[in-house]
Amino acid sequence: MNEPQIWAALGILAAALTGMIAVTTQLMMRTIAAQFGTITAQFGTVAAQFEAVNTRLDVMAATFDQKIDGLRTEMMVRFDNVDRRFEEVDRRFEQVDKRLDRVERRLDGLDADVQAITKRMLPD
Repeated sequence: MNEPQIWAALGILAAALTGMIAVTTQLMMRTIAAQFGTITAQFGTVAAQFEAVNTRLDVMAATFDQKIDGLRTEMMVRFDNVDRRFEEVDRRFEQVDKRLDRVERRLDGLDADVQAITKRMLPD
């Protein structure tokens, strides 16, 4: 082989190597793009699943809020009833207290009468 043939063979080998690198790079780029497409689709699926879970959580939160509001209303009604009962009990205690005051005054008056009778009957 003479020198021009060697240079020609080297040129062919360099062109073949460059072609192989180009083909390999193209194949790798296509494979990577396809994999990214798959990953993007999977992320889309995961996002849809998260959206479904988020929707379910929103429904559960609304249901929970409704139940809490119902419970709050029921508790307020019951507390109002308890307050009314306490007010009635307070009113009755005031009446009993007034009656006891009247009985006490009568007993004080009776005590004074008994002492006066005792002094008249049993002088010292």
